[in-house]
Amino acid sequence: MLGISAQFLALIRILAQYFWLRHTLDGRFTPLSYRPFITGALIDAILCFVAVLLFFAKRYSCALIVSVTTIVVLLGYKIYALGWR
Repeated sequence: MLGISAQFLALIRILAQYFWLRHTLDGRFTPLSYRPFITGALIDAILCFVAVLLFFAKRYSCALIVSVTTIVVLLGYKIYALGWR
């Protein structure tokens, strides 16, 4: 359950980053500026859904593996899409 909670928190942070960018960039807010965040949110939402399904199917170790994999995939995607900051 802790891994799934971490996934939900990551999803909330990604979506909050989208709204923060929209607020701070005003007129310069283009699809190229927010596309990496929407893609990251989609990756996180799908993998979180998979982890929740595995958890309810009582496949706890698989749910944990998906949760850890989600964090690794999101970190790799951040490095790929946004660069290391």
